[in-house]
Amino acid sequence: MKGTITRITAGLGLALATSLATAQQPGTAESPGAIQQQQQQEIDRRLREERLQKRPVAPEISVPQGGPAAPASTAKTIRVEQILIDRSEILTQAQIDAIITPLEGQTVSLADLQQAIDALNALYTAAGQATARAILPPQTIKDGLVRFRLVEARVGEVRVNGAEAIDPAFITDRVRLEADELLSVPVLESALVRFNRLHSTQLRAGVVAGSKFGTTDVEITAVEPPRTKFSVFFDNAGRDTVGETRGGLNARFANLLGRSDTLQFLATRTEGAENYALSYSLPLDWHDLRLDLSASKGNISIVDGPFEPLDITGSSSDVTAGLTYPLQVTLTDMWSVYGRLSARESSSAFGGLEQEKLNLRVLTLGVSGEHQSDNTAWYVDHSLASGITALGGDEGFLYYRGSATRFDRLSERFQLLLRGGLQLSDTRFLPASELFQIGGAYTVRGFSEGLLSGRNGYFVSAELRIGRTLEEYQAADPDGPTLHGIVFIDHGGALPYRPGNLKEVSARQTHLDAAHGHPLCRCLPAMRQQFPDPAVGLRRQSLEHI
Repeated sequence: MKGTITRITAGLGLALATSLATAQQPGTAESPGAIQQQQQQEIDRRLREERLQKRPVAPEISVPQGGPAAPASTAKTIRVEQILIDRSEILTQAQIDAIITPLEGQTVSLADLQQAIDALNALYTAAGQATARAILPPQTIKDGLVRFRLVEARVGEVRVNGAEAIDPAFITDRVRLEADELLSVPVLESALVRFNRLHSTQLRAGVVAGSKFGTTDVEITAVEPPRTKFSVFFDNAGRDTVGETRGGLNARFANLLGRSDTLQFLATRTEGAENYALSYSLPLDWHDLRLDLSASKGNISIVDGPFEPLDITGSSSDVTAGLTYPLQVTLTDMWSVYGRLSARESSSAFGGLEQEKLNLRVLTLGVSGEHQSDNTAWYVDHSLASGITALGGDEGFLYYRGSATRFDRLSERFQLLLRGGLQLSDTRFLPASELFQIGGAYTVRGFSEGLLSGRNGYFVSAELRIGRTLEEYQAADPDGPTLHGIVFIDHGGALPYRPGNLKEVSARQTHLDAAHGHPLCRCLPAMRQQFPDPAVGLRRQSLEHI
């Protein structure tokens, strides 16, 4: 009899676990795939915000400057019948005639001729052609014929200095300067801007006189990033079901092949979860079409919350290949299109009994853009993701996801950061890894990461940062801690699909009312510690009626 009761109890427990799993699918935030995707999205948001806060700097191009002309005689003793001048590939004939024609048929001074030379050089400067010059060569004037020379420098040699890990040919393939072609400083600057925005190696250039008359050599100096970079981090921004306190290791290796390629390894761990991710990025051609490869593996165990007694564990993996192509790259704007194909697998177990595995094939197509200026920066991203069953995926689905970030420098002390995200889908049951999740450091602070999830969702956030002035920064101990004040307000909602017979049921189809707080972050030189955010206002109510 005792054995029978034990078997019945075990059967009821298994039935309860299965029913809870069914009730939570596909909206569970405890899914291993959902946790893995949430971590990747958080990394992407953090890197994006770090990039937005770095002001773009125009590349340095040093050009030798000519000294002031010697004082010229103002005595009008030179008869000018015609000015002979070289053909220009930069200035139009109309521009040249407007300067020299008034002098022809006149008796002028040497100062008048020098003034015409200065006017021609002003046109070169206005055109951004700092290496082109008009000169008045020494000459004997006969029959009223005066000679002006236009020296429009052509490319001599191109030398790359400072390239240790990166291949110099990788640089010259992208900063294309052909021998004997007309040297254009604006074109050179545009090529340097593009390179510096797309690659971690930064370039500057110097223009020097060439070995032949009328040629100019270009010396490009490369400033490479560290070949290896390691960082360790700790915070308490995880999710309560698998452990809020987490630590991690990030290792980055640059220029392994000398082609601005990057290998990165990231490991994170909490009490009930661990995740490992490896990614590699490589430009494929001189247009900077970039190949992105990544693989990640994660395991979870529910250690807190109502499902802890069920002994829920799970694992997930993701292998992704993608291409990114830059459409426009300038000092202030950058737009790119991208495509990714992902193979995702996840499985869960209740009390050691493994559930059916879920395999997904996800194709993502998107466009992203950013704008940078002295006091404002913003970023937008729009993408469509589709589950492809023809490639071996278990489920088909479609959703749109968008995000936007804006950073404003209000003054020397105050900065404003605005964030927003949105997901829309008419697929009734999205897999857990594809749900829109809110809660955590980059959506709605003060609530556990991924607390709410749904096929549709949104979040908005406003944050005022209070820092130090330049005088305070210069007076502070460089090795001491720094204090930054933050005042923020966050709001978000997740809207799962609700069948008709559950329309009046209020469950996890909720929204997080504005979480607000005013944390004071104390940052140490080698470690940033994130303290709990004071937050209020979790209100559960129905958001979708079908």
